[in-house]
Amino acid sequence: MFNLKKQSNNLKGEIGEVIAKRKIKYVFRTKELHPEFLEKDIFPFNEMSKEIRGFLKEYWYTIDLFRTLKDREGNLNLELFEVKIINYYSRFLRTFHKIPKITSSSLDVYKKAIARGFKVKLVKIIFFDNWRYNVIIKDFDPRYFIIQDKPYPLKYKK
Repeated sequence: MFNLKKQSNNLKGEIGEVIAKRKIKYVFRTKELHPEFLEKDIFPFNEMSKEIRGFLKEYWYTIDLFRTLKDREGNLNLELFEVKIINYYSRFLRTFHKIPKITSSSLDVYKKAIARGFKVKLVKIIFFDNWRYNVIIKDFDPRYFIIQDKPYPLKYKK
């Protein structure tokens, strides 16, 4: 028997992205597409500017989810989603465990996106013990994260 809360973060991340894709309308999951789709003459890829296509191609394997949105003037803009899975813990452990982790390279990509005027959102999915989950979507803010580039502290040889 398996315990999802104790499984690898990759499996939980995949499940979280699928949940987020079902909760957010018109979103694409990069792991389900190849970057070649950006060159296809099909909607919405055919309406993307060179800037949007270039950004997506360059950072395709960092981005979890994306969609394009038109503003009131009819201009197309890019919206990116960083999906984070968090296990629910008791009150005693909750403070530390509710802060999601991100690599510094991923954080840099989302900072570049914001600097270019793209919208970036954080999707936090909290798994509870009883098969329930909660989805929280909010604006991306680098202060919401702990930077973790390595899964474990490096051990130095003497």
